[in-house]
Amino acid sequence: MSLEPLTPSPEGVLRAETMLVLSDLLGGVLHEINNPLAAVVGQAQLLKERRAAGPDHVGLDRLSRAADRVADLGRSFVLLVREGASSGAAFSLNSEVEQTLPFFAYPLALRRVVLETSFASASPILRARHRDLRLLVVGLIAPGLESLLGGTSNTIRVATSRPQPGWARIEVSSPRHAIDVSLEPRVLRGAESTSRPSAFLADRLSRTLGGSLSVVEGTLRADLPSYNPAH
Repeated sequence: MSLEPLTPSPEGVLRAETMLVLSDLLGGVLHEINNPLAAVVGQAQLLKERRAAGPDHVGLDRLSRAADRVADLGRSFVLLVREGASSGAAFSLNSEVEQTLPFFAYPLALRRVVLETSFASASPILRARHRDLRLLVVGLIAPGLESLLGGTSNTIRVATSRPQPGWARIEVSSPRHAIDVSLEPRVLRGAESTSRPSAFLADRLSRTLGGSLSVVEGTLRADLPSYNPAH
């Protein structure tokens, strides 16, 4: 008796692709957490050994900044992993992009890629699930960064803008290397596949948020409906 091969549901493919993208980030996130944790431990030990009567302002400042960095990374990663409520809240696009970029600090440094940012002067406001919005940013940057491995550019640019009233845009580009991506999920490819980086997650989340994804002259672009709190 032969068994029919199982066909994964669209929801199952999306969940698997999301976990794959998050697993790619996990190594870099753990590396970034380890560095400030080492600073916390080292400074704490130093302050203990000194037994200074007065406050050690420099050491305490380093300790505080390192601890804050660990806390911010931890909170942000939890937001990515946790499903969250189904209804959306209003978020600043600029802020969400800025708070997601630290996830890429290690892979950017490892590959010696410079990150450039350009933000809309007045940040678009989006109504979305927090997790969906940040995952979209991850889903745009990750394939863009992966695409640079085959080129000569060492710069990746992330920009937000207002292309027209009622719309917001996130773009990922590189000055000297056109981003070439596929919309096919990586989880459905063969183990030996050498296909292009996948923008499946970004495409699916763009549509979930009421927008669309496109690749225009090598630039990965997500257009999303913005929210006007005054209306």
